[in-house]
Amino acid sequence: MKRKHGPGRTAAFDVGNVVFLGVLAFLMIYPFWEMLVLSISPATQASGLGFKVIPTGFTLEAYRAIFDSKVIGYGYVNTVLRTVVGTAVAVFLYFCTAYPLAKRSLPARGTLTVFYLIPMFFGGGLIPEFLLVKGLGLFDTVWALILPCLLGTYNLLIMRNFLMTIPESLEESARVDGANVFTILVTIGPIVATYPFLQKYFIKGVLVGSLKG
Repeated sequence: MKRKHGPGRTAAFDVGNVVFLGVLAFLMIYPFWEMLVLSISPATQASGLGFKVIPTGFTLEAYRAIFDSKVIGYGYVNTVLRTVVGTAVAVFLYFCTAYPLAKRSLPARGTLTVFYLIPMFFGGGLIPEFLLVKGLGLFDTVWALILPCLLGTYNLLIMRNFLMTIPESLEESARVDGANVFTILVTIGPIVATYPFLQKYFIKGVLVGSLKG
């Protein structure tokens, strides 16, 4: 038998649901609202403690200082480079590495897969990575934001597993039409392999470029 709930219990649930979601929405929206309030408030008011719900004054000095500085321009340049170059090169490298690993006929395929798996479980850490970037002459350059993040084991395995789902009949049809391995690599592969990774690396490039720029 179905249990029937009275109107009072339903109303109590609705009230509790609205209160909970309202508090959750406030906790998510308030930090952005406070940032906006502080950005248009005078420096003496913005430096004070407490909640900033309503601006006590109005000034655009903070925005003027930002746009007068050259740092914001460098930040946007780094963001664009990290997004465009990083996305294109990362997808290309992932595909070129994962494509042969997806072929069961590749010699030492299991050994190569284990070779790529080792850095996934055992990483050097932040200090060795910094020393490597400095030793390669990438310190204080935009390439320090791009090159170390181009090839990761986790995404490589995702790309490999994705390529393994491509029907072999598709490549066989291409070979019947006279295509060799490199033709398949250049034409068929990117069409089916680029999309799952393009959006991810584009968003990541915008975030990392804007934070580190």
